[in-house]
Amino acid sequence: MTAFLHPWGQLALQRWPRRRNETLQAWDNADLYLLNTLAERGLPVSKADEAAKAGARTLVLNDQQGALALALQQATPAGCACVESSGDSFMSQAATLANAEDNGLTLAMPFLWPFDPPGQAPDQVIMRVPKSVALLECQLHWLSRHLPQGVPVWLAGMDKHLPRQLVSLLQRYLGNGRAEYGWKKARLFSAQTPGQVLADTDFPSKIKAGDWQLNVHAGVFAQQQLDIGARFFLDHLPQSLPAGSRVVDLGCGNGVIGLA
Repeated sequence: MTAFLHPWGQLALQRWPRRRNETLQAWDNADLYLLNTLAERGLPVSKADEAAKAGARTLVLNDQQGALALALQQATPAGCACVESSGDSFMSQAATLANAEDNGLTLAMPFLWPFDPPGQAPDQVIMRVPKSVALLECQLHWLSRHLPQGVPVWLAGMDKHLPRQLVSLLQRYLGNGRAEYGWKKARLFSAQTPGQVLADTDFPSKIKAGDWQLNVHAGVFAQQQLDIGARFFLDHLPQSLPAGSRVVDLGCGNGVIGLA
C-alpha cells in the first residue's frame, strides 16, 4: 500500500484483487492529471465556508481503483452526495469500496452502470479514456443524451493507451473537443456537452449464434462475431449434465456459453 498525494490530501490505495508483493500501484499520472486539472480549472469541489452544504457535483467515468472518486469524496463535505461514479467494471467498484474502507471513508456516492442515467445533473465530468473505442463512443453518446448543454468534460489517459481518433470522436458526439498538453506520459483532452444527441452509435450490435440472436454491448470482447474461444466451447460442451449441476462461465461476455 502506497500513498497517493492529490490536491485535497492523500489516500492509501491498493489494487484489486489484493495480492501479496503487488508490484503495480493503484493509480497513474492520468488520474493525477485529471485531479490537478479539476483543482486548477474546474468548479470548486469543496467550500471553505463551513456553512456551505456542498461543492460542485462531479461525475467520474471509468475510475480504475477509486483514485478519482475517493479523492473527490475526501474533498467534499461529509455526507454530501456530490460525486457519482460510472463504468462497466465490477472490479473497479470492488476496488473503490475496499480502498474507501482502508481510508476510513464512508461513500455517499452511487455507482452507475454505463446505461444508467445520472442520479443528478453534474456540474463537471472527469473521464479516464477507456481502452475500448466502442465503449468510449457509447459513453460520449451517453453524455450527449443525459447531460445539459455546456457541462465541461475533461478526459485523460496514458499516451500508450489513447486512440488516435479521440479528438474526432469528441467532435462527432459532443460537437467540440481538443487535445491539451501532455504531462508525464499522460494526455489531457477537453470538451463540453452539447445538450442533445449529435450522432448515434452502432451498439448494441446484433450477431447470430446458431438459432440465437445476441445483443452485444460496447466493451464486450468480439463485438461483431462469436470469438474463436466461444465457438470452441460451444462445439465441445457436454450434451447433458446431472440434475443440480452448476457451470461457471468465467469471463462471460455476451452470455452465449450460459445460454448453451
